[in-house]
Amino acid sequence: MAIQKSMLALAVLGGSLALTTSTSAYASLGITPPANEEVWITTDADAQHIMTQHGATVYPSVTGNKHSIVAKINQKELAKLSSHMHEETHRCGGYMVHEDKASALKAAAMPLTMNTFEKPVISHQDTVNDLLAQVEPNNMVTTIENLTNFTNRFYTTSTGVAASDWLLDRWETEIKDVPYASARQITHAEYPQKSVEVTLLGAKYPEEIVVVGGHLDSTVGSWTSEGTISPGADDDASGIATVTESLRLMIASGIQPDKTIKFYGYAAEEVGLRGSQDVANALRDEQANVVSVLQLDMTNYNGSAHDITFITDYTDSNLTAYLSELIDTYASEISYGFDDCGYACSDHASWHNVGYPAAMPFESMFNDYNPNIHTQHDTLENSDPTATHATKFAKLAIAYLVETSLDSPVTGPKKLQNDVPVEGLTAGYGEEQFFTFTTESAGQLTVTLTGPRSGDADLYVKHNGTVSKASYDCRPYQNSSNEQCVLNKPAGEFNIMVRGYRNFNDVTIVANFVPGLQ
Repeated sequence: MAIQKSMLALAVLGGSLALTTSTSAYASLGITPPANEEVWITTDADAQHIMTQHGATVYPSVTGNKHSIVAKINQKELAKLSSHMHEETHRCGGYMVHEDKASALKAAAMPLTMNTFEKPVISHQDTVNDLLAQVEPNNMVTTIENLTNFTNRFYTTSTGVAASDWLLDRWETEIKDVPYASARQITHAEYPQKSVEVTLLGAKYPEEIVVVGGHLDSTVGSWTSEGTISPGADDDASGIATVTESLRLMIASGIQPDKTIKFYGYAAEEVGLRGSQDVANALRDEQANVVSVLQLDMTNYNGSAHDITFITDYTDSNLTAYLSELIDTYASEISYGFDDCGYACSDHASWHNVGYPAAMPFESMFNDYNPNIHTQHDTLENSDPTATHATKFAKLAIAYLVETSLDSPVTGPKKLQNDVPVEGLTAGYGEEQFFTFTTESAGQLTVTLTGPRSGDADLYVKHNGTVSKASYDCRPYQNSSNEQCVLNKPAGEFNIMVRGYRNFNDVTIVANFVPGLQ
């Protein structure tokens, strides 16, 4: 994660500092280290005075924008800027590097939150519950151990390159002989470490893309070089281990997703979210339909009273709410809360800044994160040696992947009989159940819902027409699952919908018809 309060985590473009550049790693890929030059960055508006002290030219970003600025600065100043940002604002880096002014301006114009994600119905209980029972913490322990065996995974070192190669091999093993799965590395123009991608091609809607990812690099700061010890167990081997376990479970399910799923191990997150920016920008340029993005950065240190903290800035509020509803539905033993980073602290911001709905569940409140990150002490022993905490994130990830990548089942409406109750209705947020009641003559129909006050089922009734949230003759809108519609209508068909405003259980519906208009 691009955060830390006790160490400096320099965000540089192209590894311009000699201390961070492995010439052999560049040469092995035929990449020439870039020369020093001015670069475009975005940062929070409260840091403008710091920028100007380092010779940056600050540009107005967007009219009325109060949270971010765009600046042009010489790369040689970045080390001093990081130090100054750390001392005054307690941020590491605290800015994002962009390919040009236009990209920086567009990123700065984005609001801190969006609400564009369209929540699918939570409807795959059998599949999700089966997979949750198969989550194996030892698998995540093994992945973390393998990644921390590299001296470091810095984006310019030979071991950083080797770590990407290892992850490709690991994921290729997971998808072996799966006809709809493929794996590749993504080369970045200005540094040798590659990002890794696995694609599970959607069977019905391959153009719709669901994303989950974490970053594969590690750092102990701007002086990280060949031989520097930087295990990065929590930051972010834990996230990669969680992504890997979710990939294993999706393959184990034997179900090809209806929508395409992409799994990512991003390069160079610790130096300005650069790998994920390349990935997100490329899909934006292709006008790809990215439905949602889940970022897993630091999942194995239990630093707060609750288990998961949802980051609320540079994210989509609808997607964040949906993830919390998945926890309520499938893993209610997991507690959660909400907090903000205060700046673009991980790869979710790369996707957010190009307009894709993104969310980031984090291991603790922001001020309670693992104190060992960005040091040689970020080891498995100093987080959770059993990966029990990471298991909670794996459960959320697999529920997210199943529910967002599979179609909601379509079933015909159930026919109600006069004065015959249908009991035991259960649904999650947004889930809809349909019923019909047919009359041979004019009369009064009373449809009644009853249930515990702890849930909230909404009733909709439409005479001789399709019923929906936007089309109904009666919609009581009560703050519980106890609702009633009374309609006097001619003979015909009444279409009835029960929709979860919140999760509900043990709800009963009954229809009573009295002939003759009342």
